[in-house]
Amino acid sequence: MGRRRCRVVYVAAAFPHPKERRLILITENQLIELEFARRAYRMVAPASVALEDLLRAEPWANVAERRVRTGDHVEVLAEDGSWWAELLVRHCAGSNIVLGILHKRLFEDIGVASALFSVAWKGPTAKWCVVRKSDGKVMAQGLYPREAAETWLKDNLEPVQAAA
Repeated sequence: MGRRRCRVVYVAAAFPHPKERRLILITENQLIELEFARRAYRMVAPASVALEDLLRAEPWANVAERRVRTGDHVEVLAEDGSWWAELLVRHCAGSNIVLGILHKRLFEDIGVASALFSVAWKGPTAKWCVVRKSDGKVMAQGLYPREAAETWLKDNLEPVQAAA
């Protein structure tokens, strides 16, 4: 049997004074594959929930103790598509959880420009709807994804304007 060769990686450790820096040896036990080190989750947040609400421990009480652990990542997408974020579980012990924001992105409204109608998310049952701005009447509902509602509005803009 041949001898197993291992790679040695040296990294400069940070100390208070630059002259006190020394090199440390990283062992193979410290370097593990990512899929064994953390888990990644995805959730869709209701349109009424702000990202700041998800940084508190209370919304995570049902899952913190059994599913989530320190180092996990959670990708969150707003149900209406207005924002996206990647969160890091910084600490998790029992139902006590501390989350940090790794990446956050706010998106502009990409709706069809219309003075009389808008496309709005009305919940998981009605989904995306075309709404008349003057009185809030829903002209079409159950459209998913958002692009389907925008396409419906483009295709039916003249007949719907006549009904307004």
